[in-house]
Amino acid sequence: PVLFWVLLTASVWLLLSRTIFGRYVASVGENAEAAHFSGVPVQRTVILAHTLAGLIAAIAALVQTGSIAVGSVRIGLDLPILAVAATILGGVVFGRGDGGVWGPFFGALCFALLFVVMTVLGIDEPGKLIAQGVIILGAAIFYGVRVRNP
Repeated sequence: PVLFWVLLTASVWLLLSRTIFGRYVASVGENAEAAHFSGVPVQRTVILAHTLAGLIAAIAALVQTGSIAVGSVRIGLDLPILAVAATILGGVVFGRGDGGVWGPFFGALCFALLFVVMTVLGIDEPGKLIAQGVIILGAAIFYGVRVRNP
Protein backbone atom coordinates (compact mmCIF):
# COMPACT_ATOMS: atom_id res chain seq x y z
CA PRO A 1 0.00 0.00 0.00
CA VAL A 2 2.81 2.46 0.75
CA LEU A 3 4.48 1.96 -2.63
CA PHE A 4 1.09 2.34 -4.33
CA TRP A 5 0.49 5.53 -2.32
CA VAL A 6 3.83 7.00 -3.45
CA LEU A 7 3.16 6.08 -7.08
CA LEU A 8 -0.35 7.53 -6.96
CA THR A 9 0.94 10.76 -5.41
CA ALA A 10 3.62 11.08 -8.09
CA SER A 11 1.02 10.44 -10.81
CA VAL A 12 -1.31 13.13 -9.45
CA TRP A 13 1.63 15.52 -9.12
CA LEU A 14 2.57 14.92 -12.76
CA LEU A 15 -1.06 15.37 -13.83
CA LEU A 16 -1.44 18.66 -11.96
CA SER A 17 1.97 20.13 -12.75
CA ARG A 18 2.50 19.07 -16.36
CA THR A 19 -0.90 19.15 -18.08
CA ILE A 20 -3.39 21.73 -19.24
CA PHE A 21 -5.94 20.19 -16.87
CA GLY A 22 -3.55 20.93 -13.98
CA ARG A 23 -3.32 24.56 -15.08
CA TYR A 24 -7.10 24.71 -15.26
CA VAL A 25 -7.41 23.31 -11.73
CA ALA A 26 -4.88 25.83 -10.42
CA SER A 27 -6.59 28.75 -12.13
CA VAL A 28 -10.05 27.72 -10.89
CA GLY A 29 -8.58 27.30 -7.40
CA GLU A 30 -7.07 30.78 -7.49
CA ASN A 31 -10.13 32.61 -8.81
CA ALA A 32 -12.99 30.84 -10.56
CA GLU A 33 -14.46 34.04 -11.98
CA ALA A 34 -11.15 35.17 -13.48
CA ALA A 35 -10.60 31.66 -14.84
CA HIS A 36 -14.02 31.77 -16.52
CA PHE A 37 -13.24 35.09 -18.21
CA SER A 38 -9.88 33.67 -19.30
CA GLY A 39 -11.59 30.89 -21.21
CA VAL A 40 -11.19 28.06 -18.73
CA PRO A 41 -14.16 25.66 -18.71
CA VAL A 42 -14.78 26.13 -14.99
CA GLN A 43 -17.77 23.80 -14.53
CA ARG A 44 -16.16 20.99 -16.50
CA THR A 45 -12.89 21.42 -14.58
CA VAL A 46 -14.63 21.36 -11.19
CA ILE A 47 -16.70 18.29 -12.10
CA LEU A 48 -13.66 16.46 -13.48
CA ALA A 49 -11.56 17.35 -10.42
CA HIS A 50 -14.27 16.09 -8.05
CA THR A 51 -14.68 12.93 -10.14
CA LEU A 52 -10.94 12.31 -9.99
CA ALA A 53 -10.94 12.89 -6.22
CA GLY A 54 -13.83 10.44 -5.81
CA LEU A 55 -12.02 7.84 -7.92
CA ILE A 56 -8.87 8.21 -5.85
CA ALA A 57 -10.92 7.94 -2.63
CA ALA A 58 -12.55 4.74 -3.93
CA ILE A 59 -9.16 3.28 -4.81
CA ALA A 60 -7.85 4.25 -1.36
CA ALA A 61 -10.83 2.51 0.26
CA LEU A 62 -10.15 -0.65 -1.72
CA VAL A 63 -6.46 -0.58 -0.83
CA GLN A 64 -7.24 -0.05 2.86
CA THR A 65 -9.81 -2.83 2.88
CA GLY A 66 -7.34 -5.11 1.12
CA SER A 67 -4.55 -4.28 3.56
CA ILE A 68 -6.61 -4.98 6.68
CA ALA A 69 -8.45 -7.91 5.03
CA VAL A 70 -11.75 -6.95 6.69
CA GLY A 71 -14.63 -4.89 5.44
CA SER A 72 -16.42 -2.79 8.04
CA VAL A 73 -18.46 0.37 8.22
CA ARG A 74 -16.79 1.34 11.51
CA ILE A 75 -13.20 1.39 10.25
CA GLY A 76 -11.98 4.75 9.08
CA LEU A 77 -14.47 7.05 10.80
CA ASP A 78 -11.64 9.40 11.75
CA LEU A 79 -10.08 9.45 8.27
CA PRO A 80 -11.84 12.63 7.02
CA ILE A 81 -10.49 14.72 9.90
CA LEU A 82 -7.06 13.12 9.50
CA ALA A 83 -7.11 14.02 5.80
CA VAL A 84 -7.94 17.64 6.59
CA ALA A 85 -5.29 17.70 9.31
CA ALA A 86 -2.63 16.28 6.98
CA THR A 87 -3.62 18.80 4.33
CA ILE A 88 -3.31 21.72 6.76
CA LEU A 89 -0.03 20.32 8.10
CA GLY A 90 1.16 20.01 4.50
CA GLY A 91 0.76 23.73 3.92
CA VAL A 92 -2.41 23.93 1.86
CA VAL A 93 -4.27 27.19 2.47
CA PHE A 94 -7.99 26.67 1.96
CA GLY A 95 -9.87 29.19 -0.12
CA ARG A 96 -6.79 30.59 -1.84
CA GLY A 97 -5.72 27.86 -4.23
CA ASP A 98 -2.33 27.59 -2.56
CA GLY A 99 -0.88 24.17 -2.00
CA GLY A 100 0.35 21.16 -3.84
CA VAL A 101 0.51 17.40 -3.77
CA TRP A 102 3.71 16.72 -1.85
CA GLY A 103 2.89 18.84 1.22
CA PRO A 104 -0.20 16.82 2.18
CA PHE A 105 1.68 13.63 1.29
CA PHE A 106 4.36 14.40 3.87
CA GLY A 107 1.72 15.70 6.30
CA ALA A 108 -0.08 12.34 6.15
CA LEU A 109 3.25 10.55 6.48
CA CYS A 110 4.08 12.59 9.60
CA PHE A 111 0.68 11.82 11.14
CA ALA A 112 1.05 8.11 10.41
CA LEU A 113 4.52 8.05 11.94
CA LEU A 114 3.35 10.05 14.96
CA PHE A 115 0.46 7.68 15.63
CA VAL A 116 2.68 4.62 15.28
CA VAL A 117 5.15 6.10 17.78
CA MET A 118 2.32 7.02 20.16
CA THR A 119 0.93 3.48 19.91
CA VAL A 120 4.37 2.03 20.67
CA LEU A 121 4.63 4.34 23.69
CA GLY A 122 1.23 3.09 24.93
CA ILE A 123 -0.70 6.33 24.52
CA ASP A 124 -4.44 5.70 24.29
CA GLU A 125 -6.89 7.14 21.75
CA PRO A 126 -7.77 10.30 23.76
CA GLY A 127 -4.08 11.23 23.91
CA LYS A 128 -3.77 10.74 20.16
CA LEU A 129 -6.81 12.95 19.54
CA ILE A 130 -5.38 15.66 21.79
CA ALA A 131 -2.05 15.53 19.94
CA GLN A 132 -3.87 15.66 16.61
CA GLY A 133 -5.88 18.71 17.70
CA VAL A 134 -2.81 20.52 18.99
CA ILE A 135 -0.97 19.86 15.71
CA ILE A 136 -3.92 21.10 13.64
CA LEU A 137 -4.27 24.20 15.81
CA GLY A 138 -0.55 24.96 15.64
CA ALA A 139 -0.40 24.50 11.87
CA ALA A 140 -3.50 26.64 11.32
CA ILE A 141 -2.10 29.43 13.50
CA PHE A 142 1.31 29.20 11.81
CA TYR A 143 -0.13 29.39 8.29
CA GLY A 144 -2.60 32.09 9.29
CA VAL A 145 0.20 34.28 10.63
CA ARG A 146 2.37 33.48 7.61
CA VAL A 147 -0.39 34.44 5.15
CA ARG A 148 -1.06 37.76 6.93
CA ASN A 149 2.61 38.71 7.11
CA PRO A 150 4.23 37.54 3.85
